[in-house]
Amino acid sequence: MTTTALTPVRHEEVTICGNATILAAVTKDERCYFSPRHVCEALGIDWPTQFTKIRADPVLSTCVGEITTQLPGTGQSRAYTMLPIEFLSGWLFTIKKVRPEVQDKLNVFRAEGFVALDAWFRKGLRHSPTVADMLSNPDFAIELLTKFKEEQEARRRAEVNARDLGEHNRMLAAQVRATETVLDELDDVITEHLRYVTVDKWRALNQMYLRQGEKVRLGKRASELCRQHGHPIGKEPRVIHTAFGTKDRELNVYPLHILNQAGREMGLKVVMEEV
Repeated sequence: MTTTALTPVRHEEVTICGNATILAAVTKDERCYFSPRHVCEALGIDWPTQFTKIRADPVLSTCVGEITTQLPGTGQSRAYTMLPIEFLSGWLFTIKKVRPEVQDKLNVFRAEGFVALDAWFRKGLRHSPTVADMLSNPDFAIELLTKFKEEQEARRRAEVNARDLGEHNRMLAAQVRATETVLDELDDVITEHLRYVTVDKWRALNQMYLRQGEKVRLGKRASELCRQHGHPIGKEPRVIHTAFGTKDRELNVYPLHILNQAGREMGLKVVMEEV
């Protein structure tokens, strides 16, 4: 196994499944990594055993990285083994034999892990309680976005009135730009996570487990409803990594309200409502 020393330009412990934290990092070449050790510790799975399996795996062993971070308040550093984010789901599905009390949590990690880390990597957003509340409560998202827009307009008016006030005006302009950045990020999150989603992301947002057959039925019914109501079916590119190489695939994405309708018809409990 070859281990590559990584130099992250951004790293943070991302919150997943309520209270578990996973170390995530982005390098200057925009590669995204996660710490499998953090996942094992959160699940109560033996890390040395999994590390041995990673070293023995013909694919995972070729892409192992390592970052060194400072331990807060100690002046000491610690090295962590890292894997590329695209291998998260594949690695989790190699974990077969676990205690019954661990299995349900492992299933949730399989469903939610990539969604949470992907949001942090691509948007630069911390998966904070505010963002978690927004993803689970559309009314909260609308209220928060409206509040930010009202604040933005107030700051813009204040900027016009204070245009000739020197340093105060420059500080106010910086606050306006910061608010606009937050608005753009929130708009992106709402559009991406609450409007058009894959069947897997819809299942994760609703915190439910579906068998493969149920996911296929849900997708077929959503496709039928899209055709009936004249909604386009989107496509999301996905690269699948296997022991034989990579494969390019396209996954269907559906409007959230269409998946909700299809889910209700199947008798599923829908938690995530559309905006």
